[in-house]
Amino acid sequence: MHTSSQRLLFAALGFLLVAEGCQVYNAGANFVGERYVNTVSYFNTYYNAERAFGDAEKEVLAGKRAQQWKPALPGKTNSVSQGARLKFNTAIEKASRLLSYYPTCKWVDDALLMIGKSYFYLEDDIKAERKFLELFAKYPDSDLRLEAELWYGRSLLRQKRYDEGVQLLENLYTKAVTEKENEIAALASINAGRHFFGRQEYVRAVKYFQQSLAISSDDKLNAETQMEIGYCYRGMNDLPKASQAFMGVDEFDPDYTTSFTAKLENIEIMSESHKYDEALNRLNAFLGDGKNAENYSKIHLQIGNIYLAQNRIDDAIAKFGYLDTSFARTEEAAKAYFELGKIYETLQGNYSLARANYAKARMEFPGSDITAEAAQKADAFSKYFALRSDLKKYDSLIVDLRGRKGKRDSLNFNAVQQADTAAALGISKAKSTEAPRESQKRLRANRDSVAHLDSLKVAREKSLEISEQDNVDSLRQMIVKAHFELAGIFYLEINEPDSALSWFQKVIDEGGNSNLAPRALFTITEIYGTSKGKGKSFLDSLHNTIIARFPESAYAQESRRALGIPLTSIQTDPADELYARAETYMEGASPDSALRLLYRLVKENATSSFSAKALYAIGWLYENKLARRDSASVVYRRLIAAYPESRFAGAVRPKVEEEDNARKEAELKAKEELEAKKKKDDEQKKSEKESGEAKPQPPVNNEKP
Repeated sequence: MHTSSQRLLFAALGFLLVAEGCQVYNAGANFVGERYVNTVSYFNTYYNAERAFGDAEKEVLAGKRAQQWKPALPGKTNSVSQGARLKFNTAIEKASRLLSYYPTCKWVDDALLMIGKSYFYLEDDIKAERKFLELFAKYPDSDLRLEAELWYGRSLLRQKRYDEGVQLLENLYTKAVTEKENEIAALASINAGRHFFGRQEYVRAVKYFQQSLAISSDDKLNAETQMEIGYCYRGMNDLPKASQAFMGVDEFDPDYTTSFTAKLENIEIMSESHKYDEALNRLNAFLGDGKNAENYSKIHLQIGNIYLAQNRIDDAIAKFGYLDTSFARTEEAAKAYFELGKIYETLQGNYSLARANYAKARMEFPGSDITAEAAQKADAFSKYFALRSDLKKYDSLIVDLRGRKGKRDSLNFNAVQQADTAAALGISKAKSTEAPRESQKRLRANRDSVAHLDSLKVAREKSLEISEQDNVDSLRQMIVKAHFELAGIFYLEINEPDSALSWFQKVIDEGGNSNLAPRALFTITEIYGTSKGKGKSFLDSLHNTIIARFPESAYAQESRRALGIPLTSIQTDPADELYARAETYMEGASPDSALRLLYRLVKENATSSFSAKALYAIGWLYENKLARRDSASVVYRRLIAAYPESRFAGAVRPKVEEEDNARKEAELKAKEELEAKKKKDDEQKKSEKESGEAKPQPPVNNEKP
């Protein structure tokens, strides 16, 4: 229990808190009881909201420091962890409760600003804007208005409402200077500068950054602003002014990270200016100072980059290798792997090691700014090696198919010789033992039998040759397609135009009149125009070649357009286009997409010459890509029934016949096994019956108990 003096103390405290803070007076409430509880509840609510917001904001800012200093980007916030998100949401929830329960409190504008800033950190700019506008409308004279306008301006820029955002920040700067709120004015100017920095309008960005320096008394903020001026001059490629700006950072009161980063930027400028020895001396001096231990990885990375710039390739490889082992899972290790990948790709032509290092770079530190490019490079080289492997496989299959025919020809020749010998022996024997009439009759029967067997052999041989030739043709198409994809990798992803030209030329030489050949020739024209700097007359000759060789193609139309000559009306088979689209999926990871297009082709173009080819392709996909032999068999039978005279039906007929023969043999074998089992069971039953009858019976006891 509270003593009387304690109750008076609590009552007085409750009165003071109510008078100072929230007007939650209720005439029917107990003065010491309910009003005191309401006041304490309010302070608990606001305190918890403020604490949650403060903790979350500290975590976000700490994340920025952990990433080291980087150039600002327009409208960008630091990434927010899941823990910080929960805290911002807690702040929103508790501050919103305060607005509902205590709408007349003096801290309502604080709560509105806190909610708006929380939404801003959560990148929900629409909700943030609503809260800022609500604060402006309800509390136009709030002493938090200028701060709210600063955050609102930042939100507008992130929403890409650039004109509104810049105008608001400029007006805020003027108002803040008038009201002697110089730090708000400085921040408004900095945010406008960052906007123009992100748009690479560096001259305008420098104007705003310098405007901030002229009025701000916050040395740490000024040091960072001076850094941003240095980055602007680097963007303008004005290295002397950039160096001067970075050296000016230490004239303020920077924290260690900002100061070190400015020095490191200056060393990079030295390296770019070919002052390698001076740059290396400074970096080695950094390594000799223990206070730089947390940045040793950055120092070693910069040393490796300078070795690379000096063409000291072995030293660079050794330094990057040291980084990825001594500073694993850091951004510098990821960048070291990336640089190793570039060395092996561009300088040593070792694509295997290039792929391995790019793959490690993409996984080493996912937050690095090189991760996306490393992933693209690793995927490109993985595709390169997969395609080279496919080409070896296709070549091997073609050799195998040709070998089969040669082997059959040899076997058939030997069989004919043996048959002729046997026939000669038979005739000789028949002459010595048979009458003339019987001998002639036997000879005719032998001839008929041999002729029948020969016709069957010829038919089967022809069917096999058609099937094998179709398979060879399909493999050649796959080879051309692989060449085209390799050319695209070198042109678009590896950026090796000479290699791309070589592979595209293979497509033209081997692709005949396929739809890939005009595409390859057109791309060659683009490469010569962009990467090789060939003149108009040379390019015009290539365009004329496209028109002459592939007049009905879409690329001929593009060439006519490039030459400024009239376009022609092109009649194309819609099934041709569908099959070409399906073909792009057949060898990739999307056979289902190919099936959908091929089935559509068959349904909509039953009379087209492509329908039989489409059914053959559907069966091939089921058999070879999806391992669904039953489905393949159904499609092959449909092909034979619908297009019996097509070469595609001839190609699959032996497979269907072999399947039918195998089924008949299996059925016959099963029947024989069943009959044998039945016979064995009958014999066993008979044996058991005979054994039971022969067995003596026990005597019958007729006596009664």
